[in-house]
Amino acid sequence: MTYINMTTGLLNATYRLLAESAKNPVEVGLLMRWNEDDRYLWTIWSEAYHPGIVTSYSSAGMRRDVGGHAEEILIKNWRGYEQEAGFRPRIVDLILTKLPCFMTSNAVTLGTRQLPVGCAGKLKVLIEEIQPGVLDWRLAYFRELNPGPNSDIENGGSLSLLSTIQKLSVYSFLDHHSFVAQGFGDGLTIA
Repeated sequence: MTYINMTTGLLNATYRLLAESAKNPVEVGLLMRWNEDDRYLWTIWSEAYHPGIVTSYSSAGMRRDVGGHAEEILIKNWRGYEQEAGFRPRIVDLILTKLPCFMTSNAVTLGTRQLPVGCAGKLKVLIEEIQPGVLDWRLAYFRELNPGPNSDIENGGSLSLLSTIQKLSVYSFLDHHSFVAQGFGDGLTIA
């Protein structure tokens, strides 16, 4: 059984993530940490979509879509994180303010690869196909998706799909008040 080692740095980043998220509950925030080392800790926020922004000066006018769900932005920018860190991770911890969506985000193309509808499906492709060298993935979330007519399908579908990923452990902090109120000493082991 794997666990998320809640070091002081990750715990403080989680508090900041929750405080910012409380200001705009629609916004989704994501913390990513590599190899349980707080020097390799990134915060990613969902962004509004801006389709067709020109990002190149070539005569062909290469275009890409800017924005997306936090998980999509993480996947689109993965190579940049590798370049910044100078290595490929063995362990990846992801802490999200909300459970990844099941059907809300559109399918997208990443290079020559087609990523499926929904962030849970995109994470599955990242873990199993794009980054198979990562040995251990750990995902924790604080809230389920927004209530609505499809919330049971979205929440159940997302959890069901995530449970099929062998290298992924999923944790829920649905009652984040008990999480925030606890004293952790040197860190919290979540098992």
